[in-house]
Amino acid sequence: MKSSHPKGFTVIELMVTVMVMSITVMIAAPGLKQTIQNNRVTTQANELLAALNYARSEAVKRGVQVTVCKANLAANPGQCDKNANVFWESGKIVFVDQNTLGVIDAGGGGAGADTILRVYSGMPSGYTLRSGATFANWIAYLPSGASQGSSGLSNDTFRMCPPNHDVKQARSIVLNAAGRPMVSKGATQCP
Repeated sequence: MKSSHPKGFTVIELMVTVMVMSITVMIAAPGLKQTIQNNRVTTQANELLAALNYARSEAVKRGVQVTVCKANLAANPGQCDKNANVFWESGKIVFVDQNTLGVIDAGGGGAGADTILRVYSGMPSGYTLRSGATFANWIAYLPSGASQGSSGLSNDTFRMCPPNHDVKQARSIVLNAAGRPMVSKGATQCP
């Protein structure tokens, strides 16, 4: 037997449904944006942590100094950059530092030549990665696993900040005197 009632939605039912969905999206969108930004900061902090741990393990394994330097990969690919206007968010290079100078030296291609192990691209636009004076240009790991910065000291803190410079969403990557990196949520300042 056929029903005489039409199947489907009325215009009023559709309008109410669209209005409820719109309100739900408006409430959820800001939280989603903050979650995405928080995940991006965490990803970038983990990439730095991985680079530091990799350099440390390679220094111990190879029995030589392994250095992580800041690099302006867009302007000088494959080279460390000591320019004060170039920051860590521009890119990083991990290399075997035979001459322990904190710069990549070809050394004539012989036994004294430095070897690039990994290159880490720059961070997304707006994200910042800054260090204190100890790691202004580079951080080296000695064969013992201990760290040494470009200033000669061994411990410092990196501050990784999102584009909105919210210190609560930022991450601090602290290296202790033994060279062990640790990530914590929040930072004292951004950038």
